[in-house]
Amino acid sequence: MAKKKGFVSLIVYWVLAGFFTLLCIAAIVASNIANYYSAAINTYFNVLPYELEEIGEEEVQDTEYFKSSFVTSNGNYDDEALYDYDLRVAQQIVSEGSVLLWNNSIGSGKALPLDKNARVDLFSTTSAKMVYTGTGSGSINVANAVNLRTSMEQYGFTVNDALWQFYTTGAGKDYGIQQKGSAGIAQDDPLYIHEAPWALLEQSGIPATFQKGDAAVFVLGRSGGEGGDLRNYNAQIDTIGNDYLQLAEEEKEIFDRLIELKGTTFKQFVVIINSANALNMDLLYKEYGDKIDACLWVGQPGAGGAPGIARVLSGEASPSGRLVDTYVYDNDSAPAMTNFYLHTYAGNTAGLDSTQTAYTVYQEGIYVGYKYYETRYEDVVLGAKNAGDYDYSATVAFPFGYGLSYSEFEFNNFSCSKNADGDYLIKVTVKNVGASAGRYVAQVYLQKPYTDYDRQNGIEKSAVELVGYNKTGILAPNGSEVLEIVVDDRDLASYDFVGTYDGERGGYIREAGDYFLAVGDSAHDALNNILAAKKALNLTGVTVNADKMVDAYGKPAAGNAGLVGHLHFDDTDSKTYLNSVHTEKRIKNEFDFSDINLYEGRGNNSVTYLTRNDWTGTMPKEAPAFTITEQMRSHLAFARDLPEAKADADAYFAEHGEIKYGQMNGWSLIQFRELPFDDANWDTLLDQMTLEEQKELCSNGYHTTAAVPSINKPATRDENGPLGVSVTFSTMQARASMGWPCEPTRAATFNKKLSELFGKCLGEDM
Repeated sequence: MAKKKGFVSLIVYWVLAGFFTLLCIAAIVASNIANYYSAAINTYFNVLPYELEEIGEEEVQDTEYFKSSFVTSNGNYDDEALYDYDLRVAQQIVSEGSVLLWNNSIGSGKALPLDKNARVDLFSTTSAKMVYTGTGSGSINVANAVNLRTSMEQYGFTVNDALWQFYTTGAGKDYGIQQKGSAGIAQDDPLYIHEAPWALLEQSGIPATFQKGDAAVFVLGRSGGEGGDLRNYNAQIDTIGNDYLQLAEEEKEIFDRLIELKGTTFKQFVVIINSANALNMDLLYKEYGDKIDACLWVGQPGAGGAPGIARVLSGEASPSGRLVDTYVYDNDSAPAMTNFYLHTYAGNTAGLDSTQTAYTVYQEGIYVGYKYYETRYEDVVLGAKNAGDYDYSATVAFPFGYGLSYSEFEFNNFSCSKNADGDYLIKVTVKNVGASAGRYVAQVYLQKPYTDYDRQNGIEKSAVELVGYNKTGILAPNGSEVLEIVVDDRDLASYDFVGTYDGERGGYIREAGDYFLAVGDSAHDALNNILAAKKALNLTGVTVNADKMVDAYGKPAAGNAGLVGHLHFDDTDSKTYLNSVHTEKRIKNEFDFSDINLYEGRGNNSVTYLTRNDWTGTMPKEAPAFTITEQMRSHLAFARDLPEAKADADAYFAEHGEIKYGQMNGWSLIQFRELPFDDANWDTLLDQMTLEEQKELCSNGYHTTAAVPSINKPATRDENGPLGVSVTFSTMQARASMGWPCEPTRAATFNKKLSELFGKCLGEDM
């Protein structure tokens, strides 16, 4: 019996020994992992690893960098007041950033705004599950997002409950577009719209519930952003032509059925585009533009912006947003699309992984968005060589800067003069000549001369570029306002990467020739005004074929020369603009080597860039194929010698001596808040830090910065996200931070004051 007990004890001993050995090993491994990822772990659990020690009254520093406007009388932050204020600002952004693309006549009026207290049927799974946010760092907390139904009811509309329940709890609840996660999706994953089909609506008896007599509103949604390209030719997509930015068959069928019911069941059929990305317009506008009564683009409204949509639909606000992209019938018409996807170097790529061997060539150069579509249009009108058979009206549906209102406006009393700072002051009077109140945007576009020197040396210039804008307040009918827009004189300069100035290659110069500053209500409208001015000036060598001028709708256009300022310079200024006004140092391109044509180790690789001097001969048709060279391999490697960095370090040591660590100089970081970057005392502050602290601060910063006890620096939470604190790696509560409308919606407001207010609110959220 004793032997048996001893044997059992031995087994228990070895089992426990093995268990605790494994536990010890796991603890060691986990400890190493925890130490390595301490910044990320501390961030996730909201742990600050160090706290500042209390200091005596004589040493008290004001450590609050930014003062909140939302503090209660007892010194606490008033989160509820801030969130409610954020909501109002978000709604204002969406109501001002929504762009009315078309608004057809119905009877004696227009389709929008909807009648007061109208009965509304909301169609599409997106209507109930809006695309509030983007992907990646654009993923925000939308747990408490204000939905479209609630928003519509806030403004007096009656929403079809049966149809809403169909999409939220009924047969349609499992449908809906693939809302990609915070980190995006793999490149070749499916991109499903997965719209609930009309047959399912019929099977569920929904048509019998339609609120006859008022509006059918279809919300057309697309989700995209970081980590999820939407022009993915390898992905499986359930849309027409395997194009995610195109309609799906199920969407198209619902359109057709609603159009059939228009005039009997529904008074008007309205589409809301809930997408930050520009959809193809060939079906939506070319096929359905005269059948869909109105179309409103809203982008992504964020967690609190949806009431802004209802505000516009109700007429409480007149739409005043302007497009911040060119909407075309086929997105593949953009020259950038040829090189859109990644390509891989041919040749010996041993030792390199896929992130080092993939490349994309920007063959289109500056000709992206309106800078391509408008520049080629002008060259057709001017009869430039090799402009080709480009048809603007068949290509562009809505130009950059375009947007309708519920009222009508006109420009007059234009003037262009130099101010005391040497910049150009544009003044224009905006008058409301319509029947309802609204706001209007004046946009100023610049055209620089495209000279023989530019043509010979590959210096590209767009026909127009946006250089300023301003927006009126709310103008009542017959009301007017004088808007002022200042254009920086330095905007007239162009970068010449070929010429040598003051002994160095490359620099900003203002070439001799004719410059134009034009006001317009879109990039295309401003360009037509410039063409009208050129025709009136009868410039030597310039022939304007007015028969080829068209407006944004493809109708003949004459332009308005009275909205254009003409500047002429006899000589090229190659001195004034070479140096930065901020640093007084020469402005030069530090990345010439990234151009394969300028890279010394390019071998036989080269690329032909698109030039307006030869549209047809240089238009990209396929992506260039590159073969890796030995020099390219060495430069692409992660670990390599950096002789230039060593030379910089040696120069620093020669001037300042060896770097010191752990010195007792008595500084705290807070004391350096107001010191300029080049103040000599920064070196003595850095001398206080240990080498270990500097390593930790520089290398371990996932959503945080490490504490540095030696200089009394606390750890910080550094969350990212263009729409507010990202949910990618955040434990923030639902009401701790506003999820803001997307950048295109904010930009589409063309309202600088509102943009500044958003920035202040985002700062308060932080």
